[in-house]
Amino acid sequence: MTASDLILIVDDHYDSCQVLSEFFNTLGYRVEIAEDGKEGLKKFFDLRPCLIILDIRMPIMDGYEMLQRIRKKDKNVPVIVVSAQSQLDGVDECMKHGATDVLSKPVDLQQLEDRVNKYLKI
Repeated sequence: MTASDLILIVDDHYDSCQVLSEFFNTLGYRVEIAEDGKEGLKKFFDLRPCLIILDIRMPIMDGYEMLQRIRKKDKNVPVIVVSAQSQLDGVDECMKHGATDVLSKPVDLQQLEDRVNKYLKI
């Protein structure tokens, strides 16, 4: 399994994961899903995806903590935070912890695709 086409989606909402997974599969990416930050962190280190899509509010380990732990080991992997509008008061906090970008839910799939393409070309 190579990281060049693998996207890791970390979100505790099953429906969001399924929509994003199907969307990225149609674009030719492989997708791994994690339901919380702890599982996401393990999959990140095991699989080394090319990009992470990360929710903030999750059980066990939230997105902020996962992001901090990723950035201690890897400063380069793009991490797009996708979270509910009411939770996006923390945009500055996300960026401070190393997020590459922040989008609000419900996410505009075309906008997300544009951002993914942008960050994977860098």
